[in-house]
Amino acid sequence: VTSIGDYAFRECVGLTGNLVIPSGVTSIGASTFYGCSGFTGDLVIGDSVTSIGDETFSDCRGLTGDLIIPDSVTSIGWSAFSGCSGLTGKLVIPSGVTSIRDNTFSGCSGFTGDLVIPNGVKFIGDGAFYECSGLNGKIYIPTSVKEIQTPYASNAYEPFQLYGENSASSVIIYGWAGSYAESYAEEQGYDFVVWEVENPKGEPLPNASVVRFVERMYEQCLARKADRSGKVGWVGQLEKGYMKGADIAKSFVFSKEVLNKNLTDSAFVEMLYRAMLGREADATGKAGWVSQLEKGYMTRMEVTKSLVESKEFTKICEDYGITRGTYDASAAPLEKFVSRFYKLCLERNADQAGFYGWVNNLKNKNMNGAQMADAFFFSKEFQNRNVSNEKYVELLYRTILGREADAAGKAGWVNQLNKGYMTRRDILKSFVESKEFTDICNTYGIVRGNL
Repeated sequence: VTSIGDYAFRECVGLTGNLVIPSGVTSIGASTFYGCSGFTGDLVIGDSVTSIGDETFSDCRGLTGDLIIPDSVTSIGWSAFSGCSGLTGKLVIPSGVTSIRDNTFSGCSGFTGDLVIPNGVKFIGDGAFYECSGLNGKIYIPTSVKEIQTPYASNAYEPFQLYGENSASSVIIYGWAGSYAESYAEEQGYDFVVWEVENPKGEPLPNASVVRFVERMYEQCLARKADRSGKVGWVGQLEKGYMKGADIAKSFVFSKEVLNKNLTDSAFVEMLYRAMLGREADATGKAGWVSQLEKGYMTRMEVTKSLVESKEFTKICEDYGITRGTYDASAAPLEKFVSRFYKLCLERNADQAGFYGWVNNLKNKNMNGAQMADAFFFSKEFQNRNVSNEKYVELLYRTILGREADAAGKAGWVNQLNKGYMTRRDILKSFVESKEFTDICNTYGIVRGNL
């Protein structure tokens, strides 16, 4: 048998057991098993079938178990599985199907999970998934879909009325920005989530609130729309529990993209207010945080921790269904240590990308205190300043020993340089390996090392 004709077993209610379509059959005609309510087991469709006709299994309410439609199927007729309420599991539509006709799966209330329309489907008929009430309401519609039929008669239904006639508020459409799916969702009053994944069959669709939390971080911290791969990655980290709200906040605030903007303390605080507190900075609050940064009383990590662990950000996380978590500011002492070298050695404010490069080198144990001192004092920038021996010694006292030079000590070191008894690196080594610099490194939790 290679084909089963139209109406072949229509309303044969006495047929029982499993319904097995044998291998070798390529087409099943219209209404072939319509109303065969006596079947009470699995529906097995052979992997040679390419075409399933109109109403083929309609009202076979006794069929149970997962519906597995083989990948060989390219055509499914209208009402093909309508009323098969006993079928369960995730509904997987073969990738070769190009249209889902009217009422194809209407009344299949046993299906669960997401509804993913495969890339390649161009048309979805009215009532296609009407009253598929077991689905979770998350529907992915690819860019290939160009027409979704809306009801044209009083007894017709919108395709995604999963829970009956008033289900718009419970359905979320996922799809690409600017796609037909987006305009359709807007017209029908469905919530729409931009989820630009080619054909998300493996991973479940994310919670809309989690997607919007990530989109918000892009907009408030990076001042741009989320890129596709980045958004998918961050959402996955949150949904799988690998990261919490505080972790995401830290990743965005101290991302390479933000650091490369080299924000002033004022602009940095303004960004934190928008991202963590959900509002513009008030003048008094902003002035207070900026003062803490400018005077070195707090680092940017410490200020960020304060705002991330605020009631406002906690409430934002709750509103998006995100666990806030705690903010790890353990690298704050390293910020203070690196800041010394910029302000005291180079005598300028740090560029943020370079600054956090040094911080990360210390945090990851790629450098110790002695190596950092050598890197700053023998950097191209410092060498190009061509400071005098007197100035060089003064900077060593301030940066390495944390104090101004005493007259006798300074005179002695300058004399060693002027007479050529010691090189500048020799003197740096003496300063770096002193008890005073050892104590400073210990204060910041840094291994001093040697030169």
